[in-house]
Amino acid sequence: MTAGPARFPDPHERHAPDVPADPGAELAAGGARQAPVAMVQRRRTRRGAWLTAAVLVVLLAIGVVVDDLAEEDNPHTGHAVSFAIGEDVTLRNFQVHVHEAQLAEELVGDETVLVTEGMWVVLDLSYATVNDPEVLSDLGIRDSQGRTYSLSSRYISSTWEASPDTWFRGEVVFEVARDSADSGELTLFVWPDGRSNAETYPMSYGVAELPVDPAAIATDPIQVAESEIVPAGER
Repeated sequence: MTAGPARFPDPHERHAPDVPADPGAELAAGGARQAPVAMVQRRRTRRGAWLTAAVLVVLLAIGVVVDDLAEEDNPHTGHAVSFAIGEDVTLRNFQVHVHEAQLAEELVGDETVLVTEGMWVVLDLSYATVNDPEVLSDLGIRDSQGRTYSLSSRYISSTWEASPDTWFRGEVVFEVARDSADSGELTLFVWPDGRSNAETYPMSYGVAELPVDPAAIATDPIQVAESEIVPAGER
C-alpha cells in the first residue's frame, strides 16, 4: 500500500488547539478542561483594552502638565504691557520713555513746510537697550475707531541705534485723520519685535494712552527735533 503525501497545515486556515468532541468525558477522565478559543480571545481583548486606556490616561496627564508649563512660561499672544507717559518701561531689549505728544497741521522738514488735511502727531521719546544695540522703529498710534497709523511715510523721521543704558532722545512723526485727533483718544503702541510678530507670537509690547488735546494744536509749523544722546541719568 502506497503512503499518501504528508499533509501540512493550511496557512489560510485559522489554527486552534484541538477541542474534544465531548468535554465532559475528558473531565470525567480527570483531564483539565481547556477554555474555548473565543473565551481566550475575549480575555486578551479586555486585557489589551485596559492597557490602552491606562496609557491614554498617562499621556493625557502629561499633556495637561505640558500645557500648564507652556501657559505659565509664555504670555498670551499679544501680551500688552501698559505704561504711562513720563515713566520708563522695559519691553524685551528696549527701555522706553515717552515725554509728550503734540498735534500740528504743519511741519517743517528739509526747509519745506508739510501740510496735511489730517493732523500731524509729533512724539517726543527716549530709549536705550538692555543687552544689544538696536533700533526701535515699529511704533503705531490707534484711534478710538480702531484705526492704526504707522510712522509717516511723508516725513521720514530719523531712527537711531541705541545701546545698553545709553539713552537717545528724538522725535518721530505720525499722520492721522483729523477725526482721529478730534476724539482726543489716541493710544501709542510700541512693538519691540515688530507688529506682525506681536500679533502672532506670545511676546510683549507696550501700550500707553497719549494725553492729546484737540484744542491745543500748534499754531506755528513744528520743527521736528533730531535725535541726540542724553547725559547719564537723564531721559
